[in-house]
Amino acid sequence: MSEREEWLLPIIELEGGKLDGRTRLQKLSFLLDRSLLDRDLKSPFEFKQYKYGPFDEDIYHVMDSLREEGLVKEEVEQTPYGDRHVYKLTEKGEKKASEKLNTLGFWEKRTLNRLVSRWGDTPTQSIVGYVYDEYPEYTPN
Repeated sequence: MSEREEWLLPIIELEGGKLDGRTRLQKLSFLLDRSLLDRDLKSPFEFKQYKYGPFDEDIYHVMDSLREEGLVKEEVEQTPYGDRHVYKLTEKGEKKASEKLNTLGFWEKRTLNRLVSRWGDTPTQSIVGYVYDEYPEYTPN
C-alpha cells in the first residue's frame, strides 16, 4: 500500500466513512499536507498549482487503486454542475483505515484529527475559499 493510500483511507474514515466530492478530497489532502509540513513531518502528497488551486493528480490514481482493491466504493452522482464522486469505505477499507490510525505517531495522529475536527463539518466551498485566500501561490491569477 502506498503512502498516499495510507493517508487517504483515514481521512475518509474520520469524515464518517464517506467523503463527498473530488474537490473536497483534494483540498482536505492539501490542508493535511500543509499541516504535516508545518510540523516538519513527512507528507506523501505533491501538490502543484492548477486551474482550481492546489492539485495532486496522483490522488485520483490512488482512489482508483483503492476502489480496485475493494477498500473504497465510488459512486458518481449527476448534478447540474457535472459529476460528483462520492467515496465510501468498504468494511475492508474501514479495517485498513483503523490499522493505519493505530500506527500513526502522536503528531501525525494529532494533525489528522485536528484537520478533520476543523474542517469536517465545513462545506466544501468554504474550504476552497480558505485555501484560495491562505495559499494564493497555488491559485491561478
